[in-house]
Amino acid sequence: GRYPHQAFNRQLLEAAEEGRGEAIEVRAIENGILKMSALLQLGFGEAGAHVIHHNMKASHTGPVSADVPGKIVQAIFGFCDIRNFTDCTETLREETVKLVNRVAHIVHGAVMDNFGAPNKNIGDAFLVVWKPKGTRSILEVADCALRSYVRTIVEVNQCEVLAKLANKTELQNRMPGFHVKLGFGLHFGWAIEGAIGSSHKIDISYLSPHVNMASRLEAATKHYGVAMLLSEEVHSLLSLDVQDRCRIVDRA
Repeated sequence: GRYPHQAFNRQLLEAAEEGRGEAIEVRAIENGILKMSALLQLGFGEAGAHVIHHNMKASHTGPVSADVPGKIVQAIFGFCDIRNFTDCTETLREETVKLVNRVAHIVHGAVMDNFGAPNKNIGDAFLVVWKPKGTRSILEVADCALRSYVRTIVEVNQCEVLAKLANKTELQNRMPGFHVKLGFGLHFGWAIEGAIGSSHKIDISYLSPHVNMASRLEAATKHYGVAMLLSEEVHSLLSLDVQDRCRIVDRA
């Protein structure tokens, strides 16, 4: 045409616009993949890494498979439970979610900072796990497990959000002087770590009587009037200084 440079510039502009569009699409896909990865990590947790790996490397294009062989692990299992939870739910109603999530934030943070991993959120209870990591032996991990519980107690007592919820008029009328408290149980033993469920719903968890023992220890804290109970198996793993700070509450 009469002004060939104008046509050339228009072609460059169109190409640039198309390139920007493609770049935006690529960034959107990247962000989507990152978010899905984060959701997988949140949903499956540390214990689910081998399940994700198994499905990612599989050549089939079918649904996600839960049929991944479990493995035996030696670990410290912890159960934490929010006290007076029924009263909280009946009075706080929708705000109960805020209470549970704030407690979960404290528990999970303390556990992860002390070389453990959150595994399950079960309404008012949390299952957490400590396993040997790298050069860190189970003996070192035992002190870390106990330390995370002590930190949780301190942070729950200092949390302004929880204090504000606990001071709600309806809650105080039902339980005068109420403040948020947790019970804790710790036990050491073996468990089968694996995917539990079907192609419709998978949970990554632990199957073992030792996991149940941690739950029973937590439940027994109410009977003994203490915040925390650890089994003899955990006590024997603690450093001598920490052992000296523990006391026996019962004998067979």
